[in-house]
Amino acid sequence: MDRIVSAAESLREFRQGELSIACLPVFSQSFLPPLLPPFLARYPDVSLNIVPQESPLLEEWLSAQRHDLGLTETFMPRQEQPVPSY
Repeated sequence: MDRIVSAAESLREFRQGELSIACLPVFSQSFLPPLLPPFLARYPDVSLNIVPQESPLLEEWLSAQRHDLGLTETFMPRQEQPVPSY
């Protein structure tokens, strides 16, 4: 959310603009919707373009900086811990 606000702050200097957010479809359906009304109330002259896309194309777009902001997820490999057997 901080990165979204930061991008909007820079757009605010122009009083209007577009913020393009590329994200996984699950984020466009669950994570972003509750954040949008307060964001749009605070930045009424910023139009949002939300582009849902699956990996790995999403990562490709983000690497190429085709959008202002990208939301994705990465998986950290689990470190297995030994379980003592009795």
